[in-house]
Amino acid sequence: MTETISILDELYRYHHWANWKVLELCDGLTDPQLDQPRELGFGTLRNTIFHILAAEEVWLERWNQFPPRPFPLDAGGMSIQELGRRLDTVNERRAEWMESIGESGLRSSCTYHDSRGIAYTNQIHELLIHVSNHGIHHRSQALGYLKSFGRTVRGGLDHLFFRFANPAISQTTEAVEAMKQFGLECGTGASPSIRWDRSLIERYFAYGDWATDRLFSLTGSLDETALNRNFRMGMGSIRKTLLHLFDAEYFWTKNWTTGQRDFSHLPPSTTAEDLTLRWKEMRRERDQFLASQNELSVSKTLLASFGGPPFQVPTTESMIQVCGHGTHHRAQLANMLRHSGQTVPAIDYVVWVREE
Repeated sequence: MTETISILDELYRYHHWANWKVLELCDGLTDPQLDQPRELGFGTLRNTIFHILAAEEVWLERWNQFPPRPFPLDAGGMSIQELGRRLDTVNERRAEWMESIGESGLRSSCTYHDSRGIAYTNQIHELLIHVSNHGIHHRSQALGYLKSFGRTVRGGLDHLFFRFANPAISQTTEAVEAMKQFGLECGTGASPSIRWDRSLIERYFAYGDWATDRLFSLTGSLDETALNRNFRMGMGSIRKTLLHLFDAEYFWTKNWTTGQRDFSHLPPSTTAEDLTLRWKEMRRERDQFLASQNELSVSKTLLASFGGPPFQVPTTESMIQVCGHGTHHRAQLANMLRHSGQTVPAIDYVVWVREE
């Protein structure tokens, strides 16, 4: 029987892989580079990576009912090697804790205090999604710093690329060669497949809709110059980022509902009103599809292509890809909006959960 893992376990396998990809890109950077101030993330590359670590450590303490403590914000010159060591440690301790409480424990509620001492009660699995998603958001910012130092990951840190490196299924020789030529890592062997959990996936998509709409609403007061300003990060501009968010989710939604199709692009002239209507229709189609799925139907593999030979991807993997991809680009969009004079509201998963 094929080994399977939960979506939560998959999120953290991917999360730890992506954290280390960022750390590897930092190899050889000087202290002045790591601490170069910039209005991005937590002010410096070192502090931004440290914030990912601090969130993992603090949340694990909260789940284990440790006394609350102030949320640390300054890495204090901590080396990249030490950051990596501590990320390994918290990853191991979290995995042990998740295994110890089991599936039923992960679906139970937890009362904790935030850094201001305010008490909240949320389901543990929702908080686990938050911490994983939080990492995607801040790794996007870390990649912005690294790009300014001429360091990039070919293709990026998408969940899709993690699964190409750690596959549950085999790809054709043509697809593997195309991936390698693009600079992607292509693994062999068989990683565990992912067990279907419709309620969790539906929640992750609902959060993404909320966060996207929250940022999209801020663009209405921006003129054409602001929408098209080149920020030299992500897709480049606010307009291009919004269109890319739609294009990517539309691509996968159509692959799910109608079969393999080419990646299409909305024209730059697309109005906000038109984009709103397209998003509404696409989400309706996506949600209907999600509601119709079961363990058997999502075990089927999709054929997808971004212009080269088609590759295979299990349906559940592609859904995780879409959710994380949205978080990555919303982090960039939030920064662009902030630099355009907008007051950007919090878009963390845990904020959405608390505001429901």
